[in-house]
Amino acid sequence: MRADAARNRERILASARELFLTRGVDVPLDHIAQHAGVSIATFYRRFPERLDLVKAIAFEQVTEMCARVEATCQALDAGRGRQAWEDFVLDSVAAPQGKLMPLLAAGFSHLVADDPQVAQSQARVTESIDRLLAAARRHGLLRAELEPVEVMAFLMVAGRPAPVVAETASDRLTFRMVQVVLAGLRPDVKNPIQGAPLTIADLPGGPPGTTARSVKPTQCPGPGTSPTG
Repeated sequence: MRADAARNRERILASARELFLTRGVDVPLDHIAQHAGVSIATFYRRFPERLDLVKAIAFEQVTEMCARVEATCQALDAGRGRQAWEDFVLDSVAAPQGKLMPLLAAGFSHLVADDPQVAQSQARVTESIDRLLAAARRHGLLRAELEPVEVMAFLMVAGRPAPVVAETASDRLTFRMVQVVLAGLRPDVKNPIQGAPLTIADLPGGPPGTTARSVKPTQCPGPGTSPTG
């Protein structure tokens, strides 16, 4: 890809990320092109369909998240356990990238249920998160009875805007909700979580190419290990 084409692509992706967060995932594509400073023809050369744009953003988000997971695992095993875990959780909920993925999933997951690239990306996320949660358990930061799907669902719920709270107070509420979630995630043998756990099979349709329960690795990736194994 030529340098100017690569720059245009990055400008489109950056504009789409911003507008998806501020105006919703159904924002008109010509508005994204205008915001990026490119013609609509250039936009469509890079992304012929809205779904192509969404997938490109999602795949970038997955790559960034897996890198953050690996860094957090390394910090956990380097003795910075609780702070590293709590920083990851807060970023996952409060940072823009943490808010974007739930929006994309809610709006488009039904359209990519049989897409092999999406299935591969979902498997990569599952493996990466499983490694992180295994590390958090080893360091006494996470209940053993919780499934990865449940932990991620808790974080997604904590990051949703509360309509009864003024927008100026939303970030403060999110920060406090994250602390509540973190406290609930910590092991408590006297008060175990009741009821049958949710697994990946309980997601709508279940991600293609996956099973109800993924195998949880016992070790975090080392400095030279890829997040995808």
